[in-house]
Amino acid sequence: MKPADWLFFFCLAFIGGVFLKSFWDTPWLFFLNLAFVSLAAFVLSFFVFHKPVKIFLPISLVFLTAGLGILRTDFKISAPDQLQAYRDNEEIVEIAGKIKGQPSLRDNHIKYTVLTDTFSEKILINAELTEKFNPGDKILIRGKLQTPAEFPDFNYREFLQKDGIQTVAYYPEIEILKEKKWSFLGLVLKAKNKLREANRKIIPFPQGEILAAMTLGDAPLMPQTVKDNFNKVGIRHITAISGMHIGIIAGLLAGILYASPLKNKTFWIVSIFLIFYVTLVGWPASAVRAAIMGSILLLAEKVRRKYFAERALVLAAFVMLLLNPLLLRLDVGFQLSFLAVLGIITTAPFFAQILKRFIRFKYLTQIVAITLAAQVFTLPILIYNFGIFSTVSPLANVLVVPLVPFIIVGGFLAMIGGAIHEWLGLVLAFPVYLILKYITWLSEFAADSPWSFQTISGLHVFWMILYYLILLPFAFWLKRKLPQAELNLLPKTNKNENKNTDRN
Repeated sequence: MKPADWLFFFCLAFIGGVFLKSFWDTPWLFFLNLAFVSLAAFVLSFFVFHKPVKIFLPISLVFLTAGLGILRTDFKISAPDQLQAYRDNEEIVEIAGKIKGQPSLRDNHIKYTVLTDTFSEKILINAELTEKFNPGDKILIRGKLQTPAEFPDFNYREFLQKDGIQTVAYYPEIEILKEKKWSFLGLVLKAKNKLREANRKIIPFPQGEILAAMTLGDAPLMPQTVKDNFNKVGIRHITAISGMHIGIIAGLLAGILYASPLKNKTFWIVSIFLIFYVTLVGWPASAVRAAIMGSILLLAEKVRRKYFAERALVLAAFVMLLLNPLLLRLDVGFQLSFLAVLGIITTAPFFAQILKRFIRFKYLTQIVAITLAAQVFTLPILIYNFGIFSTVSPLANVLVVPLVPFIIVGGFLAMIGGAIHEWLGLVLAFPVYLILKYITWLSEFAADSPWSFQTISGLHVFWMILYYLILLPFAFWLKRKLPQAELNLLPKTNKNENKNTDRN
């Protein structure tokens, strides 16, 4: 096999190790022993047969890589929790630390992540909207520390655990000790705030909040009624920064660069822009996955190598799980993102073959095929976590998805125009507002229909596992029968990265 094939299987083995440790208490020493036994068999075969049985060496390396995946997950799960002694005891704690990452804006408060100086552990604090700090600022907080709550329908503790947060503080006293003068993230956030301000001036509520979710990653600011309607109709994915959004932005930029004297610099310019944009929207799992796959696609074009979507998907998963293995079990957005793209890669051509007999327009055929493929692969996760199955999703996506590129491109132009002058922003925003108004009306109309969605509760994990055990072999068999290139259906969009948990 080629080196690229070995890399693919090693990445799969690492992901498999992370999976095993995420759901079962799998000892990494067991896989280390298997690796040692395989290596010993490889060496022994040389003495017995005077020629090594080569298969034992890659098997040994695969077991070793899986063991490393287990070990990496074990380190993350067993992270120290020294702040536990100060939580839930009504004691007023005074602790200093630095603001890390991007603040998360809500309707009536703002969330900051603080990395403490003494313990090097994170605290998530809720602060008043008037208390504004920048990434890197050193602050002193005084207040009560608590363990994140576990609600009947939402485990907030596990949701924060994936980000290395085990402690929260609600509205503590905050004193700034030292301001950070400059940082890349601070610069990005200043640009984001400028665009936010322009958006609020040029597009009214709630359409402005929908645009902010689609372009700036501000999904938590969307009204709950809009979120519920979009969930029922199956178009919530358009408000999550996903492969579709990254593909539109990167594709437009790459197209402009290819037609310019900077054609040879396209890979570097687009890659740098993707880093900037993913930082702008807060590094959600779906956007990171899309950015990695997009960069691999551009790199393949640069070095004139063939692009394999499934290998790019596995490499993206490997990179993300190497950095944070808890994403696999605790981040629903991560699960939906990768499953949806896997469904598009394997089964969208099958659906397209069937649909093209009934739909004459190829673009609409692809939209429906991609939607069905993504929905088939994400259906158990959606039902298990959210209890909603949309029966009108394919039709709704046909009526909505073709308009998304116009919203994203037009929305950015309008916000940039609004940052220059309000009247320029209003003129540029008017077509975008009409499209968003139409989508809002459509979602309200469809969601009010009793047949638009079904509520399913209490799905047992056994049925979910059985579903994928049957689906995955069948899907890969279909992929071999219907090659992707035959239909020109590249997996550049993801139609079900729609359920990033943004509560609280």
